[in-house]
Amino acid sequence: MRITTLPLVFLVGLLNIAHADDQLTDQERSAIALLNSISDIVVAKIDAGSCYEMKGQYQIKLFATGMIRQRRQNNMATVRLSDRAVSVVAYPKVKIPEVGSQIVTIYTRTSDYDVFDPVKNYDAVYSFNSDGSLLSMVGNLELFTNHSYLTSQAYGTEAKTGFSAEPSSDDLNSTNIGRGSSQLSALDYPKAKYQQRVQLSRDAATNSHTLFLRDLLSNNQSCRIKTETVGHRSNDSISEEGYLTIDMSNPDDPVVFIF
Repeated sequence: MRITTLPLVFLVGLLNIAHADDQLTDQERSAIALLNSISDIVVAKIDAGSCYEMKGQYQIKLFATGMIRQRRQNNMATVRLSDRAVSVVAYPKVKIPEVGSQIVTIYTRTSDYDVFDPVKNYDAVYSFNSDGSLLSMVGNLELFTNHSYLTSQAYGTEAKTGFSAEPSSDDLNSTNIGRGSSQLSALDYPKAKYQQRVQLSRDAATNSHTLFLRDLLSNNQSCRIKTETVGHRSNDSISEEGYLTIDMSNPDDPVVFIF
């Protein structure tokens, strides 16, 4: 497995938003909502513990069709954390012309019901503008704080991200870049704020590569949550696998690519 290191300069100056066509496909919107939701749950688990306790590399799978009224497995992401698997499903809504589109995501339990699950519930609403270049989301999350299921901590999550297409010499290769921020709150009090960056790439052979990155913005601590997946992307679906990595990197540290 080859590891390369690239500076973060490739993610700078990326908000020259184009409004002629949809910035993101239905499949890409669903994939982004799923990865954002997984990251929300991870951020809350880090707040309940620590980045050091959560650090590691975990397998993640993503499948997204972006279509409404389909089986939940058709828009779903699952990451296998050290304590148990975390899965999120997405339910896209009908797009309204000149207004935009919405996607609802919900936490779903795996078949391993005998293992303590700290996630009591999670749901979020993702709103894209009419051309898909701007995303805003709000979510609600609750974690159990002990194995007796008697006490829990409620969180609020929110994020805003702008997307732009990277210039390409042909129509067969495409890269969409996103940049924004996300926040975790408890009782309306901000608990943690993260810088958020996204990169979605596809080549002429429909091979795809997705990077979803969050960096903690804090003066006295550091934490990076990086999701990197590869696979195939068509007009009907995105199917990718990879890793969610948690480490103590700073926002200015280079991004280390696995693939």
